[in-house]
Formats: sequence, structure tokens, C-alpha cells
Amino acid sequence: MGPDSIAMWLVEPGTEGWSSRSGAAAVAAGLRHRPRAELVADTLAWERERGLDRERKAGLSPKREQELLTSLPS
Repeated sequence: MGPDSIAMWLVEPGTEGWSSRSGAAAVAAGLRHRPRAELVADTLAWERERGLDRERKAGLSPKREQELLTSLPS
């Protein structure tokens, strides 16, 4: 979390349960699972409404993202 942060993926043995919480309570409260394409399209529309170039509290800056992409082997 915070500046220059990226999403966390844990693949080491023993870390499988950190995000394995059931969604049963959300479903019981009336929420529903949405098709992935719908979710992504709506999230992108929301991001665009808020402004793609706005300052972020977390995530990579465009400059840092480009630096990392450039550093990848071809």
C-alpha cells in the first residue's frame, strides 16, 4: 500500500489462506457475483469518470511503471 506499490500475489506454501475468505455473507446480504467482463468494463468507466491522470494514494506512477517495463528482459 502507498506510493509505488503494486498488487500482492502470494504463491509460497502456507500463504494460501490469506485471501480465502468466503463470500457467503455478501451473497446472503443480497450482493451478487458479476461477469468478469461487466466488472472490468464498469471499473474502467468509473476510473475514467474520476480522471485517469488524477493523483493516486497507491500504485505505480506512469514513470515508475515505464522504468520497470523497460528493465524487463526482451
